[in-house]
Amino acid sequence: LLVDHLIALSEAERELLGPIGVPPARVSVLPNVVDLSGYSGAPPPVADRAPIVLFIGQLVPRKGFDLLARAMPAVLAAVPEARFVFVSHNRSGEAELRRIVEAAGVADRLELRGRVDEAEKLRLLGQAAVVAAPSRYEGFGIPLIEALAAGAPVVTTDVTAGNEVIAHERNGLLTPYGDVEALAAAIVRLLRDRELGARLVAAGRPEAFARYSAERLAAELEGIYLGLRHAA
Repeated sequence: LLVDHLIALSEAERELLGPIGVPPARVSVLPNVVDLSGYSGAPPPVADRAPIVLFIGQLVPRKGFDLLARAMPAVLAAVPEARFVFVSHNRSGEAELRRIVEAAGVADRLELRGRVDEAEKLRLLGQAAVVAAPSRYEGFGIPLIEALAAGAPVVTTDVTAGNEVIAHERNGLLTPYGDVEALAAAIVRLLRDRELGARLVAAGRPEAFARYSAERLAAELEGIYLGLRHAA
């Protein structure tokens, strides 16, 4: 091994390094800094939000956009006034998305947006009663952190590395991998139970600012460097 120490973005990434010969003692976990400077204002209360389910991400299989599309009929059966807003700068899966919703007869409840700027993204996060991120895999999970900072209740998948950002029933809801029925049930739960959403936000929002701030992570990185220097 030609390095003294490695920094991983997540616990899952640290575990991946073991099988290739990196001793756990040589790895520290330090997530990316997330710029949340635009999120400092008080977000709209969860109780006052329209029944909007927001998806922000690429229309690619890894992000699970198709799972959310397949969950739409069950959500709308329980909450007919719900609307789904998909925001994506990569619309490679648009044809598949539209095929799914049209076949299910729910195309009129879908709004598909392209790339948005930061101000518009923050506005959408402030409107959403639920942010759905049904990923099959996440390398880090910046959209989850931004949703927490914006005061939006989150539903995501119990997979790497989203389950390191979201703790089930504490700051969001986790659903099993690829489980459309469970995804729909979690979304319906948050649309109906705004007190639950507010509780999750109350726990998750301060965590987002505390854990991913530049000041904290810079201090932690400095501590790693100083520790290595003293050990040399």
